Amino acid sequence: MEKINLVPKNDLVFQRIFGKVGNEDIAKRFIELIIGKKIETIDLDVNRELIREKEEGKLSRLDVRAKLNDGISCNIEIQLKDQNNMEKRALYYWARLHGNQLKVGEDYKDVKKTISIIIMGENLKRLADIEEYHTKWKLREEKKKEKILTEDIEIHILEMEKMKNRVKEKDELRLWLLFLDNPENEEVLKKMEENDFLKQAMKEYEHLRGSESFWRLVELREKNLRDEVWEKNNAREEGRKEGTEKGKKEEKIEIAKKLLKKGYNVEQIMEITDLSEDEIKEIQ
Repeated sequence: MEKINLVPKNDLVFQRIFGKVGNEDIAKRFIELIIGKKIETIDLDVNRELIREKEEGKLSRLDVRAKLNDGISCNIEIQLKDQNNMEKRALYYWARLHGNQLKVGEDYKDVKKTISIIIMGENLKRLADIEEYHTKWKLREEKKKEKILTEDIEIHILEMEKMKNRVKEKDELRLWLLFLDNPENEEVLKKMEENDFLKQAMKEYEHLRGSESFWRLVELREKNLRDEVWEKNNAREEGRKEGTEKGKKEEKIEIAKKLLKKGYNVEQIMEITDLSEDEIKEIQ
């Protein structure tokens, strides 16, 4: 069978490579490079339910979730487009994941740290003055910026476009982002033989490329997303039309009021404004 042209930065492909139970070593290495800490344990079991729902066509947003050392929650999301709301989305999804930890009857001390990782296909406008492609965000005091209120909030943003222009020796995280952008990248293929984790990721990617059933799943998801975009655009267009028609009606009513003051009769105003007799009588 001919292999399918997929890219790992497609969120469906990304979740299957990094979020599938059995690929813990791949996810572990990738997250370690981002957070800059050694991960002793990682659990991807939460993604079983996400993948099942995805295959039933229920999800429009796909992430990779993991439980790290001592119950730390980690969420990775890929966004290819900057829709001018990424900062608010990032904080919202971090808060939702963090808040969902606490069950009825549990104490706040039971809530563990939550790490949110957002991989952007485009550069964020708000971060245009920052050269680094990887930024880390915490909750700091405004004047004493070295003072962090809590270690529980941690958000990482990786901008792939910036990454392409930052060539550094031994920057393994950059190599992984190049893989996400284009697995056929010469630098990726050259360094892959030296990196067992990246080699495992490439093997999973090649397996997906050869899977006809997975390709059908990708096509179905893309169709669902196109339909969702069409529905949103159609709703906006209907709203604009409704607003335009409302504006025209209000304009006609204002004209009718002025004509009434000037002594025009109902029949004349009906002819000029196209308003009905009842509509004109309502404003007399």
